[in-house]
Amino acid sequence: MCWRLTIPDDIAIVGFDDIPAARLLGLTTVRQPEFDLGALAANTLVSRLQPGGLEHPGKSHELKFEIIKRSSV
Repeated sequence: MCWRLTIPDDIAIVGFDDIPAARLLGLTTVRQPEFDLGALAANTLVSRLQPGGLEHPGKSHELKFEIIKRSSV
């Protein structure tokens, strides 16, 4: 017995970071706000390096992402 799944009828495939190859392959991806993510990481690092910065627990941050729908879903 041979199982054959087809995309997108039987299974959906989603990638991450919306790399250029995803567009060529028709891959649905999740696009992150790269600049905002980097800025948040840098600001967090700087605040943790300040006196007393290591004593405070981490904070939760929510960044918006975008789903780029293509032929793989």
